[in-house]
Amino acid sequence: MTDEASLLAALGAVGQGDTVAIRGALEMSVPSFDVTTDGITLTCATPGSGLSIRSGASINNMIVVKSRGVTVERLVLDSRGAIGGAYLTFFDPAEGGFAEDARFLNNRVLC
Repeated sequence: MTDEASLLAALGAVGQGDTVAIRGALEMSVPSFDVTTDGITLTCATPGSGLSIRSGASINNMIVVKSRGVTVERLVLDSRGAIGGAYLTFFDPAEGGFAEDARFLNNRVLC
């Protein structure tokens, strides 16, 4: 994924066991990238790849995991300017969040 639209499309179409790889420094302007599919991996396609916040964007949390067994690894997450932060796991069945067994591995977070 090299842009916000393709990452949003991939997260909407991904299946359990799939990997979504970000290539380059992807600027985001949406409030968050929500991960709602169990058992996926969000990673880098090339070293140093990740997410940053587009100037003027209102970002809550960059990545919000709402599903089981999700791995977020080897990304650069520049959350400077985010209201919340780089990463949030969300478990509240009443709100559609079932995050458990989430893994956040070998990421570089700037805040």
